[in-house]
Amino acid sequence: MPIADTKSIIFVNVRRKTMQPIELPFKINDAKQMIVFIGIQASGKTTFFNSVLACHGLAHINLDTLRRRHKEAITIRACLDRMRSFVVDNTNP
Repeated sequence: MPIADTKSIIFVNVRRKTMQPIELPFKINDAKQMIVFIGIQASGKTTFFNSVLACHGLAHINLDTLRRRHKEAITIRACLDRMRSFVVDNTNP
């Protein structure tokens, strides 16, 4: 059984030199959400999270902080088990 259907996938393309408040194409609400950031190093993924999403109480799962894939997997599983919304912020070089 898939975790999410493709209807729930939204692509947000943010190319800005300064992080200004933006209107998101989705609502952050009581619904449980998994948001995955994909982008090259230094493209602003963590900055976007800190500037726009952190205030909504989503867990921030970042391999730079966790250092190991198994810690990342444990943290993601814990969020899923607790039905907590989260953001996965990684690169895949």
